[in-house]
Amino acid sequence: MSVTVYSKTHTLRWPIVDDKGQPLTALNIHTLSLRTVRELRAEYGLVDGASDGASDAVLMKFEKALLLRSTGLSDSEYLRLCVPDYNSILRHVRAMVNGKAEPFLAEQAMAQGKKVAEVDPDAPVLLVPVEDKFKGRVSQIAIQPPTVHLQQEARKHTDPFQQTLVIVSTCTELDFDALLDMHMPDWNTLTERVTDFLSETADFFPTSTAND
Repeated sequence: MSVTVYSKTHTLRWPIVDDKGQPLTALNIHTLSLRTVRELRAEYGLVDGASDGASDAVLMKFEKALLLRSTGLSDSEYLRLCVPDYNSILRHVRAMVNGKAEPFLAEQAMAQGKKVAEVDPDAPVLLVPVEDKFKGRVSQIAIQPPTVHLQQEARKHTDPFQQTLVIVSTCTELDFDALLDMHMPDWNTLTERVTDFLSETADFFPTSTAND
């Protein structure tokens, strides 16, 4: 399956020489899928995304792995980066892994000379479309609130991530593979809305959400 990515360019303030001896003046930093980030977390014992109890050394190695995967840099090229450029790149990587899709969609629209669309939290547009085995290519998702029955069924899973996956899959009608292939800004957008449904009272949501 062909999956696109969202990327942005960072121009190096202090260019480096790549492993082939060529000048490297800019880097494309791209989004990562949920599947990729979970695989990297597993390497460093952070499967559920929890950093509590992890040593600073482990967290630094994990962030380095994210940066290398997001940029395509080799270890030696990474070490040649000047620290201010490294700081800038790491900030972008963190935003792409931990942030939501909305600011990236806005940047994308402005870069294309388009009007920034109003965000519907219950029908978010995906930054990176995914392929669902039943629906085909999906570029926008309708999110429905979970039922009490679904919440109780999900709690039967001991793995917190599996609980989340079951709930998000049911609320979006997307299969597990499509969710795992989802890129992190889109996944973060979905899980934040589902968390709202699970934790907030009815008056938190506008009438349109309740009636749709």
